[in-house]
Amino acid sequence: MSFNKAHEHEQAAQQHRENGDFVEAGECYTAAAYIYLADWPPTHRGKNVSHGEYYLLNAATCYRLGGCTDRARNRCQQGVLIAEELLDRTKNIGGTTAYDRARYAAWYEFIGDFRVVGILTEKVSAYERAEQIYFEEETHH
Repeated sequence: MSFNKAHEHEQAAQQHRENGDFVEAGECYTAAAYIYLADWPPTHRGKNVSHGEYYLLNAATCYRLGGCTDRARNRCQQGVLIAEELLDRTKNIGGTTAYDRARYAAWYEFIGDFRVVGILTEKVSAYERAEQIYFEEETHH
């Protein structure tokens, strides 16, 4: 799958953002996100999906700055659902390296970030779960 079009959307989003047109930037980030999210099902590493999540979070932030709270919340709810599905898909994989386990924890951070930007509930619990996984990793060394 080629991600050239996603890159074009990202560049357009950055230009709109720099010009203060946050809603249009949100539209472009959303388009980029959906291109990356179309690379489904993801591998257990979820690299392309993580790019999609990143762009959804950028879109939500731009929508919120542009006064489109409903769109921001929508993108955040989508982001949480995707991250939760990835967590469910990967819960039994149990990475063999510190990096794998940290990547698993990062999905909880994404959930926390989406919940903050989207003004959703349970943001603290997502960050606490990520911290717990990171702490467990530190105790292995």
